[in-house]
Amino acid sequence: MKRYSWMVVAALALAPLAGAQEQAPGPPSAPASRSVEARAEQELKKMGEFLGKLPHFALEAEETFDELPDGQLRRQLTNVRRVAVERPNHVAADATGDTLNRASWYDGRTVTVLDKEHNVYATIEAPGTIDATFDKLEDEYGVVLPLADLLYSDPYAVLMAGVTYGRYLGIHQED
Repeated sequence: MKRYSWMVVAALALAPLAGAQEQAPGPPSAPASRSVEARAEQELKKMGEFLGKLPHFALEAEETFDELPDGQLRRQLTNVRRVAVERPNHVAADATGDTLNRASWYDGRTVTVLDKEHNVYATIEAPGTIDATFDKLEDEYGVVLPLADLLYSDPYAVLMAGVTYGRYLGIHQED
């Protein structure tokens, strides 16, 4: 069976420049120009509207990346993340693989994270929505969750924040 996935998200070069590098004080510079192809923005908007309207959904993502330990050979590592969402205030996630073995839950009142490898967990109080909870995790704890942009109530707005370049690359076919 063949699966198709939109490459629009990957095609957008999410390159917010503000705060990326410390610069010496100087005259204010003009805002970075924005160059996003209309088709790329249109497809991303369609995807964002579709995901934002879903009352509940689940997804699975496989991430593969290279690790380059000092003085050692490159190693390719893989993790799998599974996420279930029930709007407006429930998320369950599981991440397993070469570098992860944890689960987490948000029930509209608390976020709980379980480190399955060490059999320890932590719980914090959380706001009443997924959006506000993800914002709190980033603002108060510095935690940015992989795939969270897709779980917000308006994924398009979150994904486009700070974008300076985007291009439509087409459909990728996966066997």
